Amino acid sequence: AAAQTHFEAVPSVTVGSLYDDNLFAQAQGDAGRMITVRPGFGSALDTRRLNLSSLFTFDSQHSNHADLTMIDARRHADATMKYRATDMTTLGMMAQYDRTETPGEINIGTGILTDRRQAHRWEVSPNFAHRFLPHTSITGSYDWTAESLVDNGTGRMQAVRAGLSQILNARSSISGLVQERHFAD
Repeated sequence: AAAQTHFEAVPSVTVGSLYDDNLFAQAQGDAGRMITVRPGFGSALDTRRLNLSSLFTFDSQHSNHADLTMIDARRHADATMKYRATDMTTLGMMAQYDRTETPGEINIGTGILTDRRQAHRWEVSPNFAHRFLPHTSITGSYDWTAESLVDNGTGRMQAVRAGLSQILNARSSISGLVQERHFAD
């Protein structure tokens, strides 16, 4: 079992360049050139039954426009866990956090670009998969998401999903998914 265990930790730095030609969502905005530096750290642990992984990054950016130069423009963190309880059942958990000064980046529901101000997004999602016949499996998950925009309120979404899948042959399968979502402002 020890020979099947694998651990890795990976530090990283990414340097990039961006161009924003609609500063602050104004029709007559000045063009902005930005250099972004994104340090990050990822890790993973894999054993015969357990898989854990995580990632943390943040962005620093320098721009020719003073309002866009910031040490902590964005943050992202996520963690996932998969546990094989039995040969037929897998339990999982996913958690994610994002913070940005550009709210349209994390509002997946609408993608509406708003003024540059701080926005946060939290997401947690437990899930499971169970194979009850050699070619038939059922999956389920619950997803809780909360978004907040400084000086503009919050929004929450909850989603429940259930799925059934049948492998017909080596090339074909049939799957069905039912989803229920609830939004609250």
